Amino acid sequence: MRYAAIFLILALALGGCVSTKRSRLGEPQAGDAKSGKSVNKKRENEKSGNEGSLPRAVEPDVSSGETGAIPESSKEETLLTRVEVQKYTESILNVIESLEACYASGDYERWKSLLTPLYREKHDDAAYLRAQGWTATGLYSFFKLLIATRKQGNVTALKISRIEFEKPWKALVFVILEEKEFPEPQHTFIKIGNSWLKGLPEEGD
Repeated sequence: MRYAAIFLILALALGGCVSTKRSRLGEPQAGDAKSGKSVNKKRENEKSGNEGSLPRAVEPDVSSGETGAIPESSKEETLLTRVEVQKYTESILNVIESLEACYASGDYERWKSLLTPLYREKHDDAAYLRAQGWTATGLYSFFKLLIATRKQGNVTALKISRIEFEKPWKALVFVILEEKEFPEPQHTFIKIGNSWLKGLPEEGD
């Protein structure tokens, strides 16, 4: 029963159930997101002149002899400046806040505007929803089901642990569950134009 409850909470989190508790500086209060950092961590080689850029998370595997270095051909795709990381983190947190507000107010049109076209398309497909374990028949009924299930299960919003920028246009949001970071990301955000929208894990690759 305990594990069933955990997976129910995480399923709802995938629908947008994540808290956006922040400090007065507008940054999340848990994990790496607290300091406005993503997993794009500062590297030793920044000391040699790369102070203005942050590579995406690439953790070196010492045991295998790999250094985690980014090939020259892909550097333009994987570098984000500190300003961009802070700006994008703030934008994503604002979207999560808006999603939460939509659940509270029942604002379907606003909620729909915060989703990627592919997310809307998939969740408007009854067959896709059934395959995901939902009884909804379309996007609107899925939205209503999310609200009803949250209320029925008294599901509270989950704290954000960190935001990892897998690519400059794709971010993964990790949450805290039972006082520990859940190992799998519970949100995927995709940058389309100047906006970050809630998307699907397979998007942006």
